[in-house]
Amino acid sequence: MIINQQNIAIVLNEPYPQGMACSRRIHLYAKGLTEHGDNVNIVIPKGQEKGNVLNKNIKGEFQGVKYRYACKNTQRHKNVLIRKINDLLDPIHAFYILLKLRPQKIILVSNQWYQIILYKLLSLLLKAGYYREKSEVPFYEKEKLNWIEKVEIYFSFSMFDGIIVVSNPLKNFFEKEVKVNSCAFVVPIIQEILPIELKKNNSVINHSVLYSGSLLEHKDGISSIIKAISVVKNMIPDIKLFITGNASSSPDYKRVTELIQQLKLSSNVVFTGYLSTKEFDDLMHEVKILISAKPNNRQNQYNFPTKLGEYLATGIPVLSTKFNAIENYLTENKHIFYTKEDYQSISNSIIEIFENYPQAEKVGNNGKAIADKEFNYKYQTKQLRKFLCNEK
Repeated sequence: MIINQQNIAIVLNEPYPQGMACSRRIHLYAKGLTEHGDNVNIVIPKGQEKGNVLNKNIKGEFQGVKYRYACKNTQRHKNVLIRKINDLLDPIHAFYILLKLRPQKIILVSNQWYQIILYKLLSLLLKAGYYREKSEVPFYEKEKLNWIEKVEIYFSFSMFDGIIVVSNPLKNFFEKEVKVNSCAFVVPIIQEILPIELKKNNSVINHSVLYSGSLLEHKDGISSIIKAISVVKNMIPDIKLFITGNASSSPDYKRVTELIQQLKLSSNVVFTGYLSTKEFDDLMHEVKILISAKPNNRQNQYNFPTKLGEYLATGIPVLSTKFNAIENYLTENKHIFYTKEDYQSISNSIIEIFENYPQAEKVGNNGKAIADKEFNYKYQTKQLRKFLCNEK
């Protein structure tokens, strides 16, 4: 019997169903809530696709989740003027789609004031709960906020009945630092539990490391990883670093490729390009180490890297820099290997893992066990729906 079944709409400003970390996170929200008995629709207000189009259908169902674009096709228009007009009108079309759906809860995934106010009006009209999903600290590119920025954050987030955040530090930011008049609820990184046959360590590429994420230096510290590989190469000549994603679209791509050439790593670094979910899962199970080396800055202190959940679920040893949100769940040398963000420390950690790989595999298996328990999307969305239903 379904108790407190809710009609929930998620307004998502990202490509869907295929997309990057945010799209996958929101998909698991919707999938989990649907499996717990709620009626969930994802509405994408405007076209999101640029370049290589991965999503061509404007509506459909993906793994049980219903979705619909509010525009006539999924692509961003090439003409700047038409694009601006679409940015104005398409969210209004989404407004009318949502009006017909009559959700009891609206979850907004957008930073745009226009949409924040537009769907606030909708929530008032429908007398629906209004929630904001936020996995990054506002103004993350800045290390310190001025009073104007704090006021903007306060008024923006106080429009919502609740905020869904990715970490306790981010929850404390809204409730204690900015003192927003909205309840914050933590849903950490979430993942789908892999079938049993995929949970085994099927590594076949010797001395291999995989990095998945943006090539943005400020956010992900990619240069430190590449420099570390250069040091490791002196001891392990056949070391391979796989970099997934659309690297060429990054503003730091040129600088990264120049560094690779300068360090003579062209045969050691492989850019895979964008991979489907299956291709990415397969590659993660073929390498020996999964790495994340985010720098210690304001953005990352509040963040909880989504990729860590996918990494840990494989049972492959994971190497990461250390932050408060991560330490709450993962113990050093038990579930995960921690490193400092400088390239020398990263290289030392990589070498140490390779030299003691049987022990590293035990740590990887422990990491998978904690991920299966704490980051299981079914468990976390069960807690989320209690929050949305105002249940204890």
